[in-house]
Amino acid sequence: MLKVGIDLGMTDLKFVILSNDNKIIEMKRFTKPNSVQEKIETIVKEIQSQNSSVSLYITGVGAASLDMDKIKCPYHIVDEISSTGKGGLFLSGEEDALVVSMGTGTSFINASHQQCQHVGGLALGSGTLIGLSMQLVGIQNTIEIAEFASKGQLKNVDYLMADVSKEKVSFLPDDATASHFAKTDQNSSKEDVMRSLLNMIYQTVAVMAVTLKKDNQNVIIVGGLSSLPQAKVDILRVSDVYNVTYVLPNNGSFATAIGACL
Repeated sequence: MLKVGIDLGMTDLKFVILSNDNKIIEMKRFTKPNSVQEKIETIVKEIQSQNSSVSLYITGVGAASLDMDKIKCPYHIVDEISSTGKGGLFLSGEEDALVVSMGTGTSFINASHQQCQHVGGLALGSGTLIGLSMQLVGIQNTIEIAEFASKGQLKNVDYLMADVSKEKVSFLPDDATASHFAKTDQNSSKEDVMRSLLNMIYQTVAVMAVTLKKDNQNVIIVGGLSSLPQAKVDILRVSDVYNVTYVLPNNGSFATAIGACL
C-alpha cells in the first residue's frame, strides 16, 4: 500500500508518497491553486491509475474544508502539530527535540515519539517575507527572493556588535547582530535590505527557539523557509552565540506532509 501525505498550508499545497515501510517515493509542492479540491482530486486519480492500494493522510489548516466524499480513496485527517513534530523527528533522526516549522507563520513543537505539544508561535514567516518583498522589490517567489538577497551584505545595513562597542560585550561575538536595519538610509541597496530582512526573520525564530527548548534538546528547523540558502548561515550564527545545536534536515519543506503518514 502507498501512503500519500497532503499538507494544506495557508500558501502552499505539498504532497508526498511513501511506501508502506516509510520510504519516500515522491514529493511535490504547488502554490495553492484556486481550487484545492480539484487539484487534490486530480493528484489522487493520477496516483490511483498506477497503484491499486492507496491511503490518504491529510493535514494542515485547509484539511477541514475538503469534501472527502468526492475523493474516492480511504483517508485520515491528521492533526497538524503531531504531523509536523513527527515529520521533523523522522527527517532529522532525533528522538526528542524542539521542532520549529517556518511556514507562513512559525510554530514551535516539543516533539518526542510519545507526544507532540505545541509550545509557542510567531506571526513571522514566509508570509512576512513575501508580503514585505512585494512592497520593497516586487518579488513574491521565495526562491527568487533568496537569489535577489544573495547579492546583499548585512554589514551595510545592520549594526553588528563590532560597530557599537570596541570592547567585547558579554558572550557576544563581534559579528553578532546588534540591530537589524539600523544602518539603513536612502542610499541603501534593495539587495542589502532584503538580505537583512531574511536575517531578521531567521535570527528572531532561532533566538525564540532558545527560550522554548528543553535542556539537552536540539532544535529542528523545517518548513518552506528552512530550504533557502540563507537559513543555515543565519541560524547557525545564533548557534555559535547560544551554544545550541540547530538541525536543518533535507526535505524539511515536506516535514508536515511526511509526518501525517507516520
